[in-house]
Amino acid sequence: MARWFPRPPRGTGYAGQPTVSQRRLRSTGCAVLYLALVWALLRLCWAVWSFSRWQYVENRDPADVFRQVFHVAPPAGIQEIRASGWQPLDGNLWMYIRTEDIDGLLTTIGATKVRDKPDSFWLFEPATPDLKRCAASVDWESAHHVKEPEYYSKDANSGSWGWVVVVDRIHKRVFVGAAIS
Repeated sequence: MARWFPRPPRGTGYAGQPTVSQRRLRSTGCAVLYLALVWALLRLCWAVWSFSRWQYVENRDPADVFRQVFHVAPPAGIQEIRASGWQPLDGNLWMYIRTEDIDGLLTTIGATKVRDKPDSFWLFEPATPDLKRCAASVDWESAHHVKEPEYYSKDANSGSWGWVVVVDRIHKRVFVGAAIS
């Protein structure tokens, strides 16, 4: 028996229109794609905000940087704290601390004395011009020229922070190099 009108292909509605189930599938796919795009956009906004907020440490309060590095508030008796560095996601920062009570500071931060310059000391050497500028702003080069240095450390493998402290008891200065991982 001959048909007057050709049959539409299987899986389509009348005259090539999608069926109800195909329309539902298409709208669900669009909704999922839309939600994925919104989620990606929100993550991008968060990343840009956090990147710009944490880029340069010198834009932050030095006491906050001290708290972030040592997980304690700066003890009384600190006369000056300077902090500088680069900290978007991973990074290095340097601190200069002048205090009358060096032993109190070392006790507060939980520093462990090491006999010689720690092997990890090279991690805190600035490698780029930006990092050299940051280290120079806290006089990090002076840490290499302390006459009778004392070295204290926290192993970078024991947590997300690793740091080295160089103590100059003659001038009552403390230099800190910290790495974020």
